[in-house]
Amino acid sequence: TGLLDGLGVFNGVGTTRPFFIAGARGADPERLAARLNARDLPGVWFRAGYWQPFFGGFAHETVPGVELQIYDYHVYQGVPTAVEIAVALRELAPHALRYQTALDRDWGTSVFRRALEAGDSAAQILERWSEATEAFRSAAAPYRLYA
Repeated sequence: TGLLDGLGVFNGVGTTRPFFIAGARGADPERLAARLNARDLPGVWFRAGYWQPFFGGFAHETVPGVELQIYDYHVYQGVPTAVEIAVALRELAPHALRYQTALDRDWGTSVFRRALEAGDSAAQILERWSEATEAFRSAAAPYRLYA
């Protein structure tokens, strides 16, 4: 969930589960978990909850959100999961998102931010990257030690 920092989203920093939590002020954790679990993302399940970090940008606040329960690291896909979380938060708690300059830096492009601002779905955002992703996988395959 570190890729979501530039959205002003809580990512679990300041708790015992940093980067396994995604939340936002005013979000409904049950609705967020239901929305994300309905997407049936590979290798991950979302548990609704509330956290009170002891340091960081959300220190001493009670923050609603979801905890990522990664049950199969072989099929889990971090970037598509982050995109799905961002889109779900945009739909369920749009007032909570704060687009920061770090977002473009962290994602290496402004394409993600612009797609979120335009209202694109997660599938539309990920489709834009599919050709480049496949080209990279093909080019990198001969150099991988493990599948």
